[in-house]
Parts: sequence; structure tokens; C-alpha cells
Amino acid sequence: MESHDWDQRYRGTTLLWTERPNQFLVEEVSGLPPGRALDLGAGEGRNAVWLAEHGWQVTAVDFSQVALERAAAVAKRAGVQVDWVAADLTDYTPAAAAFDLVVILYLHLPPDARQRVLDQAGLALRPGGRLVIVGHDLQNLAAGHGGPQDPSVLYTPGGIAAELSGLTIVRSQTVKRQAHSVAGTATAFDALVVAVKPGTQPANLGVTARWSGTPFQFDITGPRGQMVVVDEPPPRGLDRGMKPSEMLLGAVATCSAISAVSLLQKMRQPVRSLFIRAEGTQQPDWPRAFTDIHLQFVIGGDGPFDQTLVKKAIDLATTRYCPVSATIELGQGGCRIDAGFTIVQDMPTGPE
Repeated sequence: MESHDWDQRYRGTTLLWTERPNQFLVEEVSGLPPGRALDLGAGEGRNAVWLAEHGWQVTAVDFSQVALERAAAVAKRAGVQVDWVAADLTDYTPAAAAFDLVVILYLHLPPDARQRVLDQAGLALRPGGRLVIVGHDLQNLAAGHGGPQDPSVLYTPGGIAAELSGLTIVRSQTVKRQAHSVAGTATAFDALVVAVKPGTQPANLGVTARWSGTPFQFDITGPRGQMVVVDEPPPRGLDRGMKPSEMLLGAVATCSAISAVSLLQKMRQPVRSLFIRAEGTQQPDWPRAFTDIHLQFVIGGDGPFDQTLVKKAIDLATTRYCPVSATIELGQGGCRIDAGFTIVQDMPTGPE
């Protein structure tokens, strides 16, 4: 179908597709740190809007101007910004190595055109970036529901995976979903393929903080599902977790400690245990920024330590190899961070 055909199809109904995001996209993307995302064949924008709602900077491309106008309206209602691009994907060239996530959902093209789109999708990914593809599976012709009736444009997981060049396949499978229509509910088969571009993911890291509904308690969820509770002491909160400023000290301490252990081991020092105490001096007036942070290491081991190497490891761990410390020191005005250490032969239960 040409763009004007899709324009007419979209004009013929209030909303051709649901505003809910694709369930498989949600499953694959939830928990990823948000970055830049590219939605190829965005339609009425349900997936692009969902990504934007979850912190992604989204570029969404479709060749139907009517669909994009509807998508922009959906985004406006949701209160999010999306970069909508009207273009034919068969000759669209996205920026190279610019996106952390590329999604292609139910984009059914002749094999040659599909191959070009897949090639461009791979080129658009940054190293470590992820490609998520969902489409009507060939099985629908015999046993499923919906989708094109031309087998040449339908997907098979193995077929799509074979067309991806320079990417590592993470998942390639046929999945089921329930399709709803005026005729009732039926089972539909989709091909799901997830691939990653080899290389190290550049500096994109994210967590989510959700208010629990109780005074000042927030649940922080990490990119792999880990959870930490942040709270305030009474009377502002219920004291169920550390304060944000205490979390910051903890982040500096643990980040530096991880680096210190690694460096000491590489320097062949007999480190067996380590405690660290972080103390910070805050300005008296709000926002009470830290002006100084002191880290005191207590390093345990059962052999002689080289004091010069230990000092070098601690200095490097706190000033060079801890991204939390580096970020704080780069901030406006800066925050001086220093460290000291004590070596013990038998580690106590903890520093006093």
C-alpha cells in the first residue's frame, strides 16, 4: 500500500489501532536505561508515546501524514515530546550510531525493501544498542489470526534473524497474543526478534524513582530490577530507608570501595576485607550541597601491605576510577573528596 492508501485507511476510523503499547515491546524494554529511541513505522504512535512516557528521547517515522497527526495528538494528551518524521522507510536513512534502541513493529514490506530497512536499523544503533522487531508470523496463514495474507511479507523468527547483519541475536521466537475484534477473541502468532549491536553501551544509565504513596518514601528500581527504599526520618517521613543525601554518601563510598578492592588485588596486596566510612560536610542553607566528603578506609588482610601501593590504590579509587566522585567534583562549584586508610590484620565487625 502507498502512503495515500494508508492516509485514507486512517481517515476511515477514529483510531485504527489501540493506544496501548505492544505487550512484547513493553516486556523487552522495561528495565532498560532510557536513551535515544527510533521507532520505524510508528503508525498512530502508541509505542513511541509509551517510550517517551518512560524517559526515552524518541524519533518516530511513518509515511502516513494522517497517522502522524493522530500520533502527535496522542503525545499531546500524554504530555510528552516526540520527534515525528514523515518519510518512506524504503528510502529513509537515519543518523548512524545515534540510537540506543530501534523498534520495528508490524512493518511488513517486500523482502528487498525489508532488508534495506533492517540494514539501516542496524547502522542506526550505537554499540551496545538494542533492536526489537515484532511482526505477524507466517503461522497465522494456517493457524492464527490477522496480518497480511501474502506469505512473502510475513515474518518467521529465523528468517528475520538471518537478515540481520552485524548484530548479536538475543531472542528469536514465535509468541502468542490474544487479538480482539468485533468478531471476538482469537489467537495470533507473532515473530519476536531481539538483537544487540556488539560493543560497549556508552554512558546511558538510568533508574526509576516511584513515590510509594506514604510521606516522602520512594522506591528506586535499578535497570536489572533491584530496589532500594529512600525515606526521610520523622516527622517528614517514616524512616524506612536512607535519606537521599545519605544515599549519595553511600554511592561515593561503595563506588570507591569497589575500585579500591580491584586495584589492591591487581597490585597483589593481601586484601581480604574492607570497610569504608563516608562523612560529608553540608552547607547550612538549602539546598545544603556537600562541600567536603571524607572517606576512611579500613583494609583487612593477613599479610604485609605495601603502604605506598595502598595509598596509590585509594587515591586512584576515589579520584579517578569512581564515576560518582568524578561527577560530583565536576559539578558547579565542585565538592572536594579525599580519603584516608587504616590497615588491620584481623578485621573487626565494623569500624566504630
